[in-house]
Amino acid sequence: MTDHPVEGVPECDIVYAISAHCDPFFVFSKGRNRLAMNSISFGCVVPICWGSPRSRAVGTDRKIRPSRSVVAPIGMCLLLLLGLVTRGQAAQRQPVGPPAKARSAESSESTTKPIYLFNGKDLTGWQQLGGAHWEVRDGLLIGRQGPDGAAGDLLTAASFDNFRLLVTYKVHWPANTGIWYRYQSPSQAYQADILEYKDPIAYSGSLYCPGKLFLAINKDPKLVHREGWNRLDLRVEGDRHTLRLNGVQVADVHDRTSDHGKIGVQVHPGKVFEGMQVIIKEITLWPH
Repeated sequence: MTDHPVEGVPECDIVYAISAHCDPFFVFSKGRNRLAMNSISFGCVVPICWGSPRSRAVGTDRKIRPSRSVVAPIGMCLLLLLGLVTRGQAAQRQPVGPPAKARSAESSESTTKPIYLFNGKDLTGWQQLGGAHWEVRDGLLIGRQGPDGAAGDLLTAASFDNFRLLVTYKVHWPANTGIWYRYQSPSQAYQADILEYKDPIAYSGSLYCPGKLFLAINKDPKLVHREGWNRLDLRVEGDRHTLRLNGVQVADVHDRTSDHGKIGVQVHPGKVFEGMQVIIKEITLWPH
């Protein structure tokens, strides 16, 4: 504590003031026109007496008592108003942006290095099963039936458990294909379907599991860009599977059939699909 002479401040027990940060605090009187103050810098001081003054009126022994009901409330209103104005000006000088916590959440995935499963050049990192035909042309991965309607799968050499997967694709209809994930075998895997199924009615974005048929069904054909590019956004964490098609959530289910496995693309058999092509320009994975 340090003593500072303050002109124009009557002696009283308590004086309100505002610091350089415009936060109100108490200042206690100590002697005539001297105040004992916290050793901080003052930006603006508005003294408001509160309590019994020690000075007396000339020619009388009666103590002079300021009205607490008028002086103090008015002074505090002035203090609060001044504090709000100064804080508003300070807030305008703060950098604009989301809170630190929000920025941290948004950047958590960006700190994980993406894995580009398809390099746009060749089939490096992939394994072919079955007789389907796969090729890379003009930076696109293209799959179709092989001779005599042969079906097949194209699978990654690596396996994954928890991840986010983005796939950008389009197809030539009629088609029955899809994106395998957590593929361990034909009976232990999941598939984000690309199809038009009749019984039950299901469209691309439905979630399939061998032996269980559909875990989730997209019943809205309007979500599918039939002649253009589509994007599947798949997130798998533990037993939870969420899938979005073109920005719209179409699946959010829990299942424990497979906890890890390969990523893949399927070409389905059947004469009705002999003219089908599945065309992919992006398969990107972020491991969790």
